[in-house]
Amino acid sequence: LKRPGFAFPSRARSAERKGRAAARQQTRSGSAVAAAARAAAMDEYIVKVPGHLRTELVGACKDPIGIGLKIESDDGEGWEDPSEEVRKDLHVFVAGCFPGAPGRSWRRSTGVRYGWNKEGVFLHESHSRRYFGIRRASASPAFKAEVEDAVPWCDPPVGPTIVPDNAGQTERMLIKMMTNLPAVTNEMRLEVLRVTFSAADLNNNGKLSRPEVGKLFRRLVTSISAKEVEEHLMQVDTDHNNQVTFDEFVKWLETSAPEKMTKGFAKAVHNESDIIKASFRVWDKNGDGLISMRELKKMLAKLISHFTEKQVEALIKLMDSDSDGNVDYD
Repeated sequence: LKRPGFAFPSRARSAERKGRAAARQQTRSGSAVAAAARAAAMDEYIVKVPGHLRTELVGACKDPIGIGLKIESDDGEGWEDPSEEVRKDLHVFVAGCFPGAPGRSWRRSTGVRYGWNKEGVFLHESHSRRYFGIRRASASPAFKAEVEDAVPWCDPPVGPTIVPDNAGQTERMLIKMMTNLPAVTNEMRLEVLRVTFSAADLNNNGKLSRPEVGKLFRRLVTSISAKEVEEHLMQVDTDHNNQVTFDEFVKWLETSAPEKMTKGFAKAVHNESDIIKASFRVWDKNGDGLISMRELKKMLAKLISHFTEKQVEALIKLMDSDSDGNVDYD
């Protein structure tokens, strides 16, 4: 007779095998559920549309909700819905119905420009470049196959500037212009502040009005939002006379500025290439990311004073790759 609590060895092994099989099945089921959840989450990602795939945005402009058309937020930390006006202008641009089509850039109005490059299709205004994206799940199979999944943003690496293999002609030239400079120091950053402050001081009285301080903020930290600009204006103007001196601004930046502003400025002038781009922004009067040949010639004459006039002119021609009389410095 079978004693209570006793099982024959063969039956015990069979029960054990069945238990292990059930556990494996449960693990596989859990993994499948997790994989399905990851795939679903991935499809909800908003992915940036590369310039050579910009026609994907034509359909997104017609059905922005269904396809999930987005534009990078002002602060650069997420995505938001574009305005109706921006959506219509984007459709004109990606459909190639703008004056100068099929060019890589369209000046919609003073200070407002649409363009595309390897990284994506963008709107450039107020010294800030914001890219467009779409929901991955709504993209075409060809788009999904080519575009990598979204990856987290990270701060640039610390160390000497390296020319990327896929760098454009202008970017390579900018980096080469800076290769003989010493490492970026606080003195160099302070000089960027001083020059940018002077450029924003339209009446040359050594003080900035509130609108001028707003321009200064956008030139220094391009990811700052309009709301944040207004909040910082009240903090910088410590004596409430609606004017800010350079010393007031530097003191605020060093002692009272919020972390996002100080980190944003440090990131904006992180390396040699950043310094040269910051210098370009000073001469970009309307904030659309372009500098005219005349302005560029003035800037280069000051920045690389050891160049002869012929060398400066040759450099300008090299930078103006599409011969439209302007250079996209960003």
